[in-house]
Amino acid sequence: MNTSPSFERSTPQTLLSEHEATGLYRRVGLRVLLLMALTYLMDSLDRLNIGYAQHQISERIHLSLQDYGFIAGIFFAGYMLFEIPAIWLMERTGARRTFARITFLWGLTSASMCFVHTAFEFSVLRFLLGVFEAGFAPACLFYFSLWYPEKRMARVVSLEQSMGPFAGIIAGPLSGFILDKMDYAGGIDGWRWMFFLEGLPSIALAVIIYMTLPESPQEAKWLTNNEKQYLTRHASGSHYISHNGFKDVLTDRRVWFLGLSFLSVISGIYTIGFWLPHIIRQTGVSANLTIGLLSAIPYIFAVPFMLFWSARADKCRRRIPCVLYPLTLSSLTFLAFGFAGSTNTIFAISLITLSTITLYAAYTVFLAIPSDILKGKGAATGYAIINMMGLMGGFLSPYLISLTEHLTGSICYGLMQTGVLMCLGALLLYAGNIENTKNT
Repeated sequence: MNTSPSFERSTPQTLLSEHEATGLYRRVGLRVLLLMALTYLMDSLDRLNIGYAQHQISERIHLSLQDYGFIAGIFFAGYMLFEIPAIWLMERTGARRTFARITFLWGLTSASMCFVHTAFEFSVLRFLLGVFEAGFAPACLFYFSLWYPEKRMARVVSLEQSMGPFAGIIAGPLSGFILDKMDYAGGIDGWRWMFFLEGLPSIALAVIIYMTLPESPQEAKWLTNNEKQYLTRHASGSHYISHNGFKDVLTDRRVWFLGLSFLSVISGIYTIGFWLPHIIRQTGVSANLTIGLLSAIPYIFAVPFMLFWSARADKCRRRIPCVLYPLTLSSLTFLAFGFAGSTNTIFAISLITLSTITLYAAYTVFLAIPSDILKGKGAATGYAIINMMGLMGGFLSPYLISLTEHLTGSICYGLMQTGVLMCLGALLLYAGNIENTKNT
């Protein structure tokens, strides 16, 4: 081919020493990864803060427990319905515009929740929040695959995803403070102040993304030509093509096994995210700020462990076992908590902390698996399908738990349901034999 001579001549130019490569990826981290991590931090804060305000909202606009479960879960219905269309739109408009649009609209929608007065209005805005956030997670995975090699993906994903539990660390105390200290400030409910103040930073962040985020290494003005070539040649999304389009993704059995397993992981994540403040309140704690501070404890321990575990997964390159072991342990802690049915605060926090640590460890390694098997034009759509199936767990778990508590008078049975679902997810991941199968 005519391009062969130029390819051979450019090869020596793309060689970097280990020290130079480390410095290069450190700069990429500061310019790209840090911005995406901050974006995910605000994403997590804006979708989870409803859990801290649940009690006050329910009192002020008369929401039942089932109303809350439905409102929390309807977010994921919007997310699932628009996940794939959002990815197709990204392919036409580019990553920079996609991330800026998503961040601006979810910030605006979250802040607008301060104006609602009925369960119906709340449901509409939560649904729209899901619509506007749709595509963010698979777009991030696809975007990272343009910058990082496979051997770095688990650590990169874990650094970005650590913002999820980190949001739990700051959201509890921050939301609790606003709920308690700003309640009736200016004649406005504390929960209304919470949504408004916590939604504004996302709007500002959208402007920064639009002005600074490059589409790919080739468009980064802060890289030399040699560095651009190095990043492009070593990126995990550029080694070979395994999925040329939508059809290839749909016929790959691994995508469906991953999606169903991800459903169980997400069920656990949002059971903790949406119901942890409620669980703590049931142990006898009533002050919003205290509940927020206690809610931060599981996430404080989860962040360092998920970073350690993802680094271990990158080192051993066996991602499936690194998901199976912590996911199974986390499911057992859900079952243990459900069986024990204790109302002791220390016992509840201890078990939930163990479950959160192991669940986030499984979650962050899981997110690196799709980039190992999805390559080519269909990769982003494959990420979207897996994420869409996973988010069904985010829709089902809040509502099923609220329904179960309504019928039984205890949240323990709902937690046991989640534990069983997570066990099934681990079995599916094992049965899929994903690391040892080729695309079929």
